[in-house]
Amino acid sequence: MALVRKLNARGLKAFRDYWKEIRSGSPASPPLDLLEDRSCSDALDVRIDVEHERFTTRLEAARYLSEKLAPLPSSSVKNNAELWNWLSLFYFDQLSPQDGRKGRKVRQEYHYILPAVTEAGHSWHYYRHLLVGPYIIYELHKEHAQTLLCGRVEEFGDFNEQLASRQEFVTNRAIVQAVDILYFDKDKGKPKRGASPNSRKPGTLRRFVDVIQQFDLTYDLYSLNGEQLIGLFPVEFERWRAR
Repeated sequence: MALVRKLNARGLKAFRDYWKEIRSGSPASPPLDLLEDRSCSDALDVRIDVEHERFTTRLEAARYLSEKLAPLPSSSVKNNAELWNWLSLFYFDQLSPQDGRKGRKVRQEYHYILPAVTEAGHSWHYYRHLLVGPYIIYELHKEHAQTLLCGRVEEFGDFNEQLASRQEFVTNRAIVQAVDILYFDKDKGKPKRGASPNSRKPGTLRRFVDVIQQFDLTYDLYSLNGEQLIGLFPVEFERWRAR
């Protein structure tokens, strides 16, 4: 168990230096001493403890952090880069796990380090952060965003890239529900096979995005639910619902 703190500028620099080091192939372990170092981290206004939970999915991580961070005003959580970067370092072994002899799988910096809200990179990349992204989706939709939250916590995936990158999509209840209805395989607990190719095949994710963008010019999508939205879709999407 650990007392949650915030990484300050000095702590963030050390964390970023570590990311650069392992990105270059170093086998170095995460600098976990930064988490409690008072020269590298600052205290929160309230006491919050977290444990090294093992998260199977992004949903589990988001649900756990939502519960733990509940004592904080919601307005002070989403954009709190210092808080999320502390949590990212705390859970780094899960966000960048060891892969046997291959070492760590290290993604882009923005998957681990959230830029300050005053920086341009914050609005471009906050949804790609492996902890704050799922947290925001969960806060908006709770258990009704299975397709976006079913992946492993260290993964991002094409559904998140295509949908969570568009604020008008990820904040819309009908769109997120429709994605689950069409593309989520409840039996397997993951997106249906072939739903997210790199091309615009009929009824697949990229066609979904195209159609939604067209609908947005004509309909008030925020007034609909998922079933109502799907009722507007062309026939090419019917086979995905039936699968």
